[in-house]
Amino acid sequence: MEWEPAVRPYSRCRESILFRLYDAGEHTVAQIAGMLKVPRTTVYGHLNKRVDIAPVTQDIAVVTDPPASASRTCPTCGHEPTTRAEAAHQRADLAVMWLHPDPDYRGMVISRQHCRHCEPEQPAFDIACSVCGDGPILAGRIAELAEKGELTRPVQRWLTAAGWTVTPDLLCPDHA
Repeated sequence: MEWEPAVRPYSRCRESILFRLYDAGEHTVAQIAGMLKVPRTTVYGHLNKRVDIAPVTQDIAVVTDPPASASRTCPTCGHEPTTRAEAAHQRADLAVMWLHPDPDYRGMVISRQHCRHCEPEQPAFDIACSVCGDGPILAGRIAELAEKGELTRPVQRWLTAAGWTVTPDLLCPDHA
């Protein structure tokens, strides 16, 4: 999808397109970010500012002994999706790892998963594989440092332990 140069990066038009793509349930946040040529954190930021209308409730028949399914609940905030489309988005959101400074151990990072309801506030920095563009998102102070061009040693250690190559280019385990 090509954008006219006259369209500002965060215009209402592009935001409207972002919401339509997200609501259609056919694209992940990473795919939408790629189409709009913005970081995933920008897409999450616009989704978090959005005021959604409450979903329409429907009568649901209870079936005895339903088949066991994997939990769709966010491990961080406990949000449970109410529609299929929201569940698909939540699965994609929870596939992204967020790295935070460990509050208990200085010089360490912890990894968490967030849905769009509990996504950390800015600053956030998107670590992207040089080949596929996937990767974790940094939060807090480590995101601030990454924005200034400094990938901290704790982040480098986490990436290396997760199978990433950090020099000369960032490469995920699938491309290392």
